[in-house]
Amino acid sequence: MIIIKKAFDYFLFPIKCYPISFLFFAIALFLPNLFEYEHQWYFNNLSIVSYLFLLCIDVSYFLVLLIFLVSKISHNGSKILIVLFHIFIYVLVFSDIFLLKFFGTHINSYILQLICETNEQEASEFLQTYIQTTIFAKTIVGLVLFVALESLLCKRDIFLKRICFPERIHHLTSKVFGFFILFALAFFFWVRLSCFLNWTTKIEEKRILDYGPNYSYIYKTYEAVKQFFDLYSSFERCAKTQELVTTAYPTSSIKDIVVIIGESFNRHHSSLYGYDHNTNPRLSQLDHLYVFDDVISPRNLTSPSFKLFFSMSSVDDSLDWCDKPLFPTIFKKAGYNVIFYSNQFVKEVNMHAVDASAGFLHHPQIEPFLFSHKNNVKYEYDEGLIDEYKQKRKELEEDDQNLIIFHLYGQHIHPNKRFPKERIFFQVEDYMRPELSTEQVQEVADYDNATLYNDSIVNDIINIFQNKDAIILYFADHGDEANDYRAHIGRDSNPIASGAPGLHCQFDIPFLICLTDSCSLLHPELEQKIAQSIHRSYMTDDLPHLLLDIAGIQVPWFQPSRSLINENYNSHRRRMVNGFVNSSPIDYDSICNAYGNWKIGF
Repeated sequence: MIIIKKAFDYFLFPIKCYPISFLFFAIALFLPNLFEYEHQWYFNNLSIVSYLFLLCIDVSYFLVLLIFLVSKISHNGSKILIVLFHIFIYVLVFSDIFLLKFFGTHINSYILQLICETNEQEASEFLQTYIQTTIFAKTIVGLVLFVALESLLCKRDIFLKRICFPERIHHLTSKVFGFFILFALAFFFWVRLSCFLNWTTKIEEKRILDYGPNYSYIYKTYEAVKQFFDLYSSFERCAKTQELVTTAYPTSSIKDIVVIIGESFNRHHSSLYGYDHNTNPRLSQLDHLYVFDDVISPRNLTSPSFKLFFSMSSVDDSLDWCDKPLFPTIFKKAGYNVIFYSNQFVKEVNMHAVDASAGFLHHPQIEPFLFSHKNNVKYEYDEGLIDEYKQKRKELEEDDQNLIIFHLYGQHIHPNKRFPKERIFFQVEDYMRPELSTEQVQEVADYDNATLYNDSIVNDIINIFQNKDAIILYFADHGDEANDYRAHIGRDSNPIASGAPGLHCQFDIPFLICLTDSCSLLHPELEQKIAQSIHRSYMTDDLPHLLLDIAGIQVPWFQPSRSLINENYNSHRRRMVNGFVNSSPIDYDSICNAYGNWKIGF
């Protein structure tokens, strides 16, 4: 017992020496969580709030422990460390609160990338824009008062100890803090171990364990810095890889190749695939439309999927996405006019952290290789993007060959916000889902209304090119859940826990190829190849090989066995998928084939 008591006393020394710094570090680190508006639901979950606060306690203790250890070596060194920690924490906290208030985002790798790429004039203009606002002034005042309060308490430390807190009470308080920190450490490791071992099968508990830690400001900052350095390295490699592409010449005479990338489209909510609500009335009426019924996404997150279906490198390749050319680079070198119109990846400050890894589309060393034209405005609804394209079409397109890439908002994250209210069609009473609450049925209706609206957008894009020799491909970056087999919206960080139904919802995507009348007439052999391939299993990380095959572009990186319509296509390829986290790859076909047939419903 004496040994344990001495060990505990040593454990308490940092807190006894720096009680005010310990307390204010913890409070400061927790503050940004109070300004998080997008995910306020977690304040209703004690486990998440506890995790967020206890994690701040743990980090605060380790900071004062480090100061305490340095003080044993150098008293002046500990003072310098205290100042540095205060400057770092307060600047970080202020920056994060500022970003949350003005842009609705925490510090992320995209913000760090912008800071590195911003010059003095841009930084000055940026600050002048916000420095005079009331919110900025309130934030500054709050920070000053916070620092002043800590300084005052530090100056009055003797008063606190000897008058407000006599030695006996002060010692007792330190012990309470010590036990609290030990509890915090135990809770931290319990949460992570529970998440790792997947002890619970309850959806809400899994949500807390999987996502709760990710809402920590400290964790987000760590992830932002880590992702920034990872991205910086991969972007540099990607830029050098694009330089390897030499001039190539297409053998196909197709004038326009149009690629439409949808968002969060679970194909089991498409009437083209047998869904019992007519969510694709317009597309179903098109001639020369080919519906591929066994196509999946390699990832259930947008940015990783983009990297994979833009790069000539596939999931089962030995080289990473940045070590092989991106298909727009090859098309541009082959003489194509490459146009990229996205309603998500527009270079702006309020891009989410998960979108930042698609920053390769805007990287100053990569972007010139990829596109001839890009949009720079996002719209509330996808029709705004298409209307802009129609207005600027004459100045964007060339008479010769064009590669046009559209990236839509589709059914992304909040489906009820992805379509105008006057376009509501499906209502709660249209569904016979007794296993769901009224609110959950409304979520399904919202998703289907977004899918119906997306049908009109894709149809509108196809109509733009109806009078041209054009081939149009449509697919989604990944799927999504909409209360399909459980009461859950969205995707999982590690989808292996969801089993086959979760894999079907999150990875099964629509994949369509449509030929205009002119294209069908001029390229009958191509249409025949497409028609013969609609039942082949496919994963979109091989998309560049299909596009190069359609265009007839021969480059060293092209593999016929990866082109969906090629006679040498490998239909027996193992399709390995993954989620948000970089966990072990999941054999999609093995799991889903063992499960058997699946359809929506509990």
